[in-house]
Amino acid sequence: MDLLIIGQKTGANSLHATRLPAQPRAAPPTREQEQPAPDPPKRSLRTALLLLGLVMVLVITGAAVYVARVHPSLAEPLGVGAAVLGAMAGAEDFKSSETVMTL
Repeated sequence: MDLLIIGQKTGANSLHATRLPAQPRAAPPTREQEQPAPDPPKRSLRTALLLLGLVMVLVITGAAVYVARVHPSLAEPLGVGAAVLGAMAGAEDFKSSETVMTL
């Protein structure tokens, strides 16, 4: 199929048309040409860091629960500290998501 371009002649009031030859279409890829996307680099390192972070959170939470059960007088300060850390993390997450939205 040819491409038809219509435009105005310079210095005249009449229109003219220019026909451009059609571009050949590429053949669809065959099974041999289709290759799976390569794995992102350092995927195993990211997975290991994610698991390490998860273990750290579980250990810290477990330690806080243990201390609160063994020493009930520390339960209230630990709860306040956890609430403050949670609020700070939430505020940081909100601030960083605002930055991403404005970009």
